[in-house]
Amino acid sequence: MFEDHLEEFIQAFSDLFHSAAYQGRGYQTVMDIAQECRVSRGIKAMPEELRPREKLYAHGAAALNNKELLAILLGSGSPGETAISLAQRILDGSEGSLSGLSSSSFPSLCRFKGMGLAKASSILAAVELGRRLFGVVNAQLKVAL
Repeated sequence: MFEDHLEEFIQAFSDLFHSAAYQGRGYQTVMDIAQECRVSRGIKAMPEELRPREKLYAHGAAALNNKELLAILLGSGSPGETAISLAQRILDGSEGSLSGLSSSSFPSLCRFKGMGLAKASSILAAVELGRRLFGVVNAQLKVAL
């Protein structure tokens, strides 16, 4: 009898058990439950001392690893993924290094799920600022010598 609707049957039981888990916690609406689920995942669920922005504020940029710096540039992740895990995927897909990231293009960055024009623009702008800063420092060293 349930063979034709097995997937819907399983989903209904899953929803029932999920609702039962939240029974008696004082939620007024389904939106209250959804909000708690969103807050309990992601960077906001992390201890403050491990969050990239807070870590940058407390200890300076030098205390952050490449993944955390990239996560700050990204600003946010996507549904179901934090900016930190997206940053790690991007670094892994860029030969695991900043030099690989520095040769990225819009298409190569936008191939990652969760990356669009705005996030790719932030990364490429930061890479270009780094290049320009390196050029300025390099020119100053030549003048000093």
